[in-house]
Amino acid sequence: MSHSLTKLTFGDLIRQHRVSAELSLNDLASLTNVSKGTISKIENGEVKKPEFKTIRTLAEALNIPYDTYIEMYIELERNPEVLHTMLDDAITSCKSILLIDKIATKYLESDRADSYEAAERLFHTTSCIQDSSTKLMLYNRIVDYSRSHGIMQFIAKGLLQKYLIERNDFSKLKETYQLGRSTLDYINFLSEKEKTTYFYALGIHAFSLLNFREAISLMERIVLNEFSESVYKTTALFNMCNSYYYLGQYDASQSYLNEYSALSHPDVEENVRILNALLCGKRDTTEGIKHLQRYIKNKPLDYYIIFAVTELMELYLIDKDYSAAFDLLSYEGPMKKALNDERTTPFKIATFAHFYKLAGNLYINNDPNTACKYYLNSVSAYAGIGDIERVFLVMANITELLTSDIELNQETRNKINEVIKSIGRIG
Repeated sequence: MSHSLTKLTFGDLIRQHRVSAELSLNDLASLTNVSKGTISKIENGEVKKPEFKTIRTLAEALNIPYDTYIEMYIELERNPEVLHTMLDDAITSCKSILLIDKIATKYLESDRADSYEAAERLFHTTSCIQDSSTKLMLYNRIVDYSRSHGIMQFIAKGLLQKYLIERNDFSKLKETYQLGRSTLDYINFLSEKEKTTYFYALGIHAFSLLNFREAISLMERIVLNEFSESVYKTTALFNMCNSYYYLGQYDASQSYLNEYSALSHPDVEENVRILNALLCGKRDTTEGIKHLQRYIKNKPLDYYIIFAVTELMELYLIDKDYSAAFDLLSYEGPMKKALNDERTTPFKIATFAHFYKLAGNLYINNDPNTACKYYLNSVSAYAGIGDIERVFLVMANITELLTSDIELNQETRNKINEVIKSIGRIG
């Protein structure tokens, strides 16, 4: 059989690159501190599978591509310790996800490793990785491996970590919420700390999707089981206050707000102030307007400025105080800046989208082109969080303008057509 049809060995690989580099055995030995005898045995095939550190040293000296010698090595290696060392090396060196996946798979498949210990060790290794794409790939690998080996604990842990990564993609909130809910089947295999993290994350997610009743149900599990004033418990209680508020159950919202106001967390005082102002507006429009005007005046760049301005816009429109409503449009800049806060949630973005819709309603009768501009801003904001239902609700306002006798300028019509095309791609 000709050499070209035989499988390339480590000996072939080292010899080819050494000769190409015009190095003698002595030269390579001197360069790498690997003995001439060891190199000779590798090249002659006397050593079929050299130690990993030896191959890595020779390969680096000869500029052999990392992927080339690693893929050759994992085909031969069965020792889980060596494979894990190779995996750490690939992760630390930021190698391709494909290669990391191959090494991790080989590590899990090693017949010399206990399946539970292999899943556990890979899970801990993955938790230390910074790159979210690599983490997600490895958690998927852990879940698949754990399913095939009946390791319930790491099915649960892997699913939870997958969910915590994927929920950060605001454009796929509904899809990732279902992924999160699938973890419920394995909830008893999580630690108490992990359960709290899970219910909190899923509760915030439900709130962002306007599933307020489900958000309350999930947050109640934290409030009832967390005995200290942890950040989770404090935030969960405030989330319940807000959920009842948006359900229109203002007495329940106020009741939980009273309980929340007794907590000592640094954000409590500010949160109570804004929600009290919102609740006041639901009971008495005039008093609500006063409270919100005062809040906005004192907090022009505050995290809650979007909620305060949007609610105030609603009240002005109810009161038919259109002049005051037009004045609120000057807060668009500060509201955009408030979105840059790291605590910004999809619900906050949805509230800003609603503000744009209200601004469109404000202009609808006297400046349809400007109304369309605000409607299109609303559509873009809703599309950014994957809220297709509300995208089409706002588009209905634009469609009504297009089919009416009102003349829209060509620039507006072009922008509408662009948005319609992009919505088609999203759908």
